[in-house]
Amino acid sequence: MSSAFRFNLNDPNITIAEILSRFPPTFRTQFAAGIRLIASLTDQQVAQLLEAVTDSIVSTTPVADKEIASKFSLSPQDASASLLAANVLVVTLASSKVSPEQLLQQLRDLALFDEKQPEGPLHFLKSAENIRGPINESIQRTALAAEGLPVLTEFEAIVDIRPAFDKEKQHITFAVPVLILHIDTDSHGSEVWLQINKRQLEKMVADLKTALDQMTEAERWSKTDLKPK
Repeated sequence: MSSAFRFNLNDPNITIAEILSRFPPTFRTQFAAGIRLIASLTDQQVAQLLEAVTDSIVSTTPVADKEIASKFSLSPQDASASLLAANVLVVTLASSKVSPEQLLQQLRDLALFDEKQPEGPLHFLKSAENIRGPINESIQRTALAAEGLPVLTEFEAIVDIRPAFDKEKQHITFAVPVLILHIDTDSHGSEVWLQINKRQLEKMVADLKTALDQMTEAERWSKTDLKPK
């Protein structure tokens, strides 16, 4: 199971209340549960959660709930809630003009955490504030890369063995491996299942390796040759 959270924050003055108003009540309940969990995280766990959220934003690939559940000794439900809250908080903070303290007050006004924890998720917010610049750049880069076409959100590959039977003797004479690919995107109706043989896979891997090398060179070039003189 995995969690994906995608929403536009075109307004730098948007509030948590406005964000929650766009989603069903169950979203708010899960978000509030995530806030309470984030408030109890250790420094190391905060760093790990921020790293997971950052990687998710950069790759546009949802973080697996079970990965966070295993690292933090949480149930899958609590892991999902933590990821939801972390994504919303990080993206809101990076995309808006509010400070961690102002965002905390918004959460307090909505009674989204226990007043017995006066600072609530403030430690998490301050840690997110430290990487606001890189997160905001990642959001902008992701948005630019996502323009025009659907964005890949899930990729699964499973090797299947196809046996050939001797129809008279009813035993297997040989078998052929086939790769089953599942590709999904953020666009409704764009889910694809397909199968490819080993030779096709080898060519695909070679083509992807070439494409990766070209993207790496393009990134290097953009960071050096495009800098203001």
